[in-house]
Amino acid sequence: MKKYFLLLITLFFLCLPPSASPEDSKGLEELMHQAKVEKIEFNGQLNMYEVYLEGSPQPLYLTGDYKYLFIGRIIDIKAKKDLIPVKEEKAERISKLEFSSLPLDTAVKISEGSKKLAVFLDPDCPYSRKIYPELKRLTDVSVHVFFYPLAFHPRAKEKSVSAWCAENKVVAVENLFTKGEIEKKECPNPVDDHIALAMQKGLKGVPAMIFEDGRIVDGYMKAERLMDYFNETTAIKEAAKDGKNKEGERWENEAGCQ
Repeated sequence: MKKYFLLLITLFFLCLPPSASPEDSKGLEELMHQAKVEKIEFNGQLNMYEVYLEGSPQPLYLTGDYKYLFIGRIIDIKAKKDLIPVKEEKAERISKLEFSSLPLDTAVKISEGSKKLAVFLDPDCPYSRKIYPELKRLTDVSVHVFFYPLAFHPRAKEKSVSAWCAENKVVAVENLFTKGEIEKKECPNPVDDHIALAMQKGLKGVPAMIFEDGRIVDGYMKAERLMDYFNETTAIKEAAKDGKNKEGERWENEAGCQ
């Protein structure tokens, strides 16, 4: 496996319990915050198992000794080829995500408007914090914040739970993403459900936005660009494919946390 490169920028691993095995889909589902395992297949080229979660366009990879689960890209350096397959039927399902299927009642609504936007954020991701003021600048948009604390941010889940459990969730989320302040709170909460939902929908990282028409857009962007996604015409769609705004100017694209 030396000729393969595990791209660490977009990959993290989780230690599985000793009893985990490819046949133990229930154990994997518990590990993945109740995300449903659709199927498990062995990849002889990589000597790893491909684990497909329901609704996700890409598999996770389980090592042959059942100890580690990888989430991200696997690149063949010599061939310069991405070895992670994307199933066409799964990709199509993702592109037609039903916005109405999102449990908005478990999210924190930080603004009011006739349009709707679901946003997945990690309080310890700098890009999540950077995009938060842009979300507040949106015009006539109800922004629903879901929490997606990533595994390599050890305190992010605790902070997410504290924000959701606060007496005033909107104020708590505001302070968390603008000032980094949060009073520790505990209560029954949907944060694990948010994580499972993000995995099921194939979200690669944060920030991630889901629009009412089912489109998923990743990474930081300014409020003006977000509004163009709401107001776009066919011409804007074509310009967006080239990373340009409606005036033909190139957008300043920035990454997110993965």
